[in-house]
Amino acid sequence: EWHYLDMATMCSRACLVPIYPSYLSQEIDYIFQHSDSSILIVENDKQMEKVLPVMGQWPNLKAVISIQELSEDTLKKFRNAQPYFSFKELLRIGKEEHKLHPDLLENHIQNQQPEELASIIYTSGTTGEPKGAVITHHGMATMLMNVGTTIKGAFNHQDKTMVFLPLSHVLGRCDSLLPLIFGWQAVSVVS
Repeated sequence: EWHYLDMATMCSRACLVPIYPSYLSQEIDYIFQHSDSSILIVENDKQMEKVLPVMGQWPNLKAVISIQELSEDTLKKFRNAQPYFSFKELLRIGKEEHKLHPDLLENHIQNQQPEELASIIYTSGTTGEPKGAVITHHGMATMLMNVGTTIKGAFNHQDKTMVFLPLSHVLGRCDSLLPLIFGWQAVSVVS
């Protein structure tokens, strides 16, 4: 689900800001506001509960998306204040939108500019507030092409890789995108 949302975000010309699942409310609050984010994607109830105390301070928040279905108890705490979509519901909406506008995603991809933001990856903040490293689509594509060139055919579509770093880490992001150039299957470690 992470990979679908990651690719959908980047292909729609939006910028993805991944964060560590271990972050506390105040760290999430800082990054959400500092990055000027507008959509919150959470894994589950546990992650949603972390942001409930601070999300009222996010004037840019347009919607909440959860990968796993959230419990009714959690939904009651914010549903009337913010639009909410589960991952399953998002897939259904996407299929309907695709029927109405079959060329929309391809048009976004084709019109994307190299200097547009693909992702902002924040440091862990061990020496102060986390700092966001801005990665453009050109930078992301160049990194992937350089890895492909450096490897020189050592891997192919029959290989598998295990992504063990968090997907909010710059190397974890790289690992999660390598199937795009090698065609291999990526297996993520879930904590």
